[in-house]
Amino acid sequence: MFRLLPGQEKNNLFDNLATALARTSAPTMLRQLALFDRADAAYGAGVRRALVARGALDAAQ
Repeated sequence: MFRLLPGQEKNNLFDNLATALARTSAPTMLRQLALFDRADAAYGAGVRRALVARGALDAAQ
């Protein structure tokens, strides 16, 4: 389903997920990012970028 979304909808998804994940513990956040990466590399990367933009994740992770 993710791959069928238009670009802006993907960005909205990344932002919404990052908002929720930013309130979780680091182990939970990293575990969820690993699952997103397994589903689709662009999915994980997009959520990761949104988390970094919020300061919730170090860019090196």
